[in-house]
Amino acid sequence: MLGKIFKPKAPASLPDGAGLRFVFGSDIARSQQRQAEIAGMPLADALQRVKRELSALRAKVDAATGLPSVATLHASIEAARKDGEQAGQKWTLMQRKFHGGACEYPDVLAAAQESHTAGQRVQDLSASLQKRQSADAAQDEISRILAELA
Repeated sequence: MLGKIFKPKAPASLPDGAGLRFVFGSDIARSQQRQAEIAGMPLADALQRVKRELSALRAKVDAATGLPSVATLHASIEAARKDGEQAGQKWTLMQRKFHGGACEYPDVLAAAQESHTAGQRVQDLSASLQKRQSADAAQDEISRILAELA
C-alpha cells in the first residue's frame, strides 16, 4: 500500500557549470546587519571607512616588500623540505649508529640540531609565503576598490 502512495525519485542533477553554495543562517544575519550599518552610514563616515580599509590593505602590502615571488618561495620551500628530509634521515642514522656504539652522542646532537634547523627553515619560508600571498590578495583588493571608485 505504501508503495502506491510514495514513489521515490532520483534527485535532479545539477546543470552544467553549476555548483553548490552553502549558506548558514548566522552568515545571513551578519550580512544583513552589516548591510544595514552601511546603508545608514553618512557619506563622510563611509569615506573614512574606505580610507581605513585602504590604509590597512596598504600596510599589508608594505609589510611584504622585499619578499620573493610566490613561485620562488614555493621552489625554496620544496628545496628546504628535501634538505629537511635528508637531515632527518641523517639524524635517524646517527641515532642507530649511537645505539650500535659506532658514534658518540655529540655527533647525534649535531645531526639533531641540523634537522631542527632545516625544519625551522621550512617554517620560516612558509611564513614568508603566507605573508606574500596575503599581500598579493590585499593588492588585488586595493585594485578592486579603486576600480569600483573610479
